[in-house]
Amino acid sequence: MRLQQETEKLIEQFASQPGVESEEFDCKSKEIVESTEGRKKLVKVLSAMANQNGGTVIIGVRKESNDSLLIQGFPVESEVIQHITHVALEYTTPPIIDFLETNFIEYSGKRLLRIDVDEANEKPVQYKEDGDFVPWIRVGDGIDKMSNDQLLSFFQSREREEYSLFSSEIEHRVDVEIDVGSQEDVPSIESPENWLLTTSEGPSMFVFGDPGFAHDFGKSVLYHVEEQIHASSAEEISEVLDLLENCTGTDLFPSRLGYTIKLGDCQVVGRGDRWFIEDLEKIDSTIELLEESQNENPISREISDDSRPIAVAYASCPPGIFWLETEWQGDQFSRTKCGFVFTDIPFDGSGYQSFFAELGRQPNVYEQRRGLQLLTISGDSQYLNNPEVVNISSHPDAPDIMVVDNPFYHRLEKLQQQAQINLPEYLINPLEGINRLPLGISGGYTDNPKNDLFLDTLSVFSKNLNMDTIFISGLCRQKRS
Repeated sequence: MRLQQETEKLIEQFASQPGVESEEFDCKSKEIVESTEGRKKLVKVLSAMANQNGGTVIIGVRKESNDSLLIQGFPVESEVIQHITHVALEYTTPPIIDFLETNFIEYSGKRLLRIDVDEANEKPVQYKEDGDFVPWIRVGDGIDKMSNDQLLSFFQSREREEYSLFSSEIEHRVDVEIDVGSQEDVPSIESPENWLLTTSEGPSMFVFGDPGFAHDFGKSVLYHVEEQIHASSAEEISEVLDLLENCTGTDLFPSRLGYTIKLGDCQVVGRGDRWFIEDLEKIDSTIELLEESQNENPISREISDDSRPIAVAYASCPPGIFWLETEWQGDQFSRTKCGFVFTDIPFDGSGYQSFFAELGRQPNVYEQRRGLQLLTISGDSQYLNNPEVVNISSHPDAPDIMVVDNPFYHRLEKLQQQAQINLPEYLINPLEGINRLPLGISGGYTDNPKNDLFLDTLSVFSKNLNMDTIFISGLCRQKRS
């Protein structure tokens, strides 16, 4: 919603204020993306923005000779984003696609394309022209080649930067201090035994489990490998998890696997591979429970007739995480995918290759993904509201979980302010819609209201699946008097 409102404001400024286009803002007519040459010009502009402070380009808005606006919409089936991506990959180095965020935005009943480009963390970004890669910068609402002096300044500034041992291009760490006393009321949903029902507003979901990465700092890339597989029943999905343990040495016992099943704005959060399979086997009962919760606690939208439950599970594995996603479509599970995310390509990948081979797949590529994907939040002074000890796995050896009001519920602006960098929306937006957070308990817990409960750490990993999905793990601790 904020992105929509911000876009509308930018277009209104473009219409009413001559010269509003700047080094960080531009509007382009739809024609620029309808040819390869036009898309190359657009990518050149985006690369120039990335070499400075980043910026925003809105496509589908043109000012006519009489100063009126012509709004040019994109059809639902438009593949313009894929076309721009292909040009960006071929004509920029480092690939500018790592710094881009693209969204279709409704305006005056039409779909405009908004492209936001971050300031590049590897400068200068260079654009290929006549076979040579050349760096460009924005000058007002135009672009110009970077001079030799400007190039020298870039490299000198990089040499002067002090890289901490704990610096990382894939992770950001932030200490937060948010006054939960001024927070709006956080809704709560009554949960059955061994289940946790939470909200997760909008097209996002979160999955709670063990920490996913024993990662080294200083990393600039994570390695992803994933495949769509044939697993259309709970039994076949159970066989996938058996293969995971047998082939890769991943230990799922007891309650190492975290999972979520979401429908509408409500989701069931659970732990344990056994309970995950049981919930898939009785999916009709799970759907009924989610529908009842949604009707009793409407959040932001109704469950439509074509809404389908989506289930996602993840578990830590050496040296990263394993995930699985599936969607229920009336009488079977479909679009089942699974994969791994590694901090390093495994030295011995035979186990992972055997896993996919047993599933009839042969992935040959570890896809490198750059950009911020991990957020670690520390909260030494962060008081937590309404703590409740629960067990969401029913396994006798499973640890108790503390469920608390989410201190970031509808309060991401404060988190952004304290982060001191521009955290991408896909990483933190899901945090805003979760009403209650499950956390591990560090150092034990006594039922004493005088012993305040505080956030210790919260780790969030973003993965773009059918929904914007975050894998989350965290610890809280009790301050003893």
